[in-house]
Amino acid sequence: MDPVTAAKVTGTVVKNRDKIFKTIVAIILSICAGLTMLTSVTVYLLAAPMEELQKYFKTPLEYAALVAFRTVYGHIITDYSGSFDNSYSGDYLFPVPVWRITSDYGWRIHPTKGFRDFHNGLDIATAHHTPIKAIDNGSVAVIGLDKFFGRYVMLQHERTVITGYEKIPKDDPEYDENAPTKKRPKKEKETFYSFYGHLAKVNVICTGQEVKKGVSIGLVGGDPKKDAFPGESTGAHLHFGIYHGLNIFNDAVDPRPYMTNQKQKKEESA
Repeated sequence: MDPVTAAKVTGTVVKNRDKIFKTIVAIILSICAGLTMLTSVTVYLLAAPMEELQKYFKTPLEYAALVAFRTVYGHIITDYSGSFDNSYSGDYLFPVPVWRITSDYGWRIHPTKGFRDFHNGLDIATAHHTPIKAIDNGSVAVIGLDKFFGRYVMLQHERTVITGYEKIPKDDPEYDENAPTKKRPKKEKETFYSFYGHLAKVNVICTGQEVKKGVSIGLVGGDPKKDAFPGESTGAHLHFGIYHGLNIFNDAVDPRPYMTNQKQKKEESA
């Protein structure tokens, strides 16, 4: 082969090699981008608040598929972050040490009836007969038995909440002449109730009984095969709720702003 032809062949080989290399790099980058996007979508579906996702899953069948997906794979998020989302902004520890949220507060597909309904608490999956601990000091308000919640207990608590800010009057010891417009938090006492449903055993004795934070008030139930009064349940779990009244169906509020999302603190409650 003459030198001119050899140079052309060599140049062609180099160009083809560079082209193949660029093609491989482009394919690898495309795969990485696709995997990143898939991971992001998966994490979003597992971690975003259900209220936010409802606008994308409008039919009962689509919403049921989402609920099933989060039920099966939700622990992937809870194992690392301790919760499905960052709406757990309070100070109270969860009542069970080993947990994952299988049904959040809000609209859902009912696990036994199959229709869309409003879930007024958190379903926390954990081992059967796991001790359930009072989230704070309080007293026993109700010991009950219901066809939906089985055996349940409600505890009454008090906490101080900031309801606004008020201007400090001049005759107040906290008044500062250098900061005459300074305001201080306006605090009020709030009575609320914590609810514990699907109990296999109740450890408290009577209403009015004083309960200390962290004391076991009962054991996790909800297993239709093991519990005499499981309520409407497909397996062992705790239905936990926060209430502003004693009506177990109408007085529930979102419990997430009351509870902490720090996994370390939850593990310390064990």
